[in-house]
Amino acid sequence: AIAAMVTEEDMAKGTIIPSAMNLAVPPQVAAAVAKAAMEGKMARRQLDPEDIRNNTHDYLYEGILRIL
Repeated sequence: AIAAMVTEEDMAKGTIIPSAMNLAVPPQVAAAVAKAAMEGKMARRQLDPEDIRNNTHDYLYEGILRIL
């Protein structure tokens, strides 16, 4: 998930991981982790990774945390 956030332009500059200040990264990582946990049968609940991504986004950008 993190590698997908690095652009060709970033790599041309020698950047191989996204900036720690890039708030677009945590929602993508949260969705990828949720998906992997569910596919690996490690998740206690089956949730839509897109809901996880949206919830993480809303928490970071708006301070709204919903219990899913």
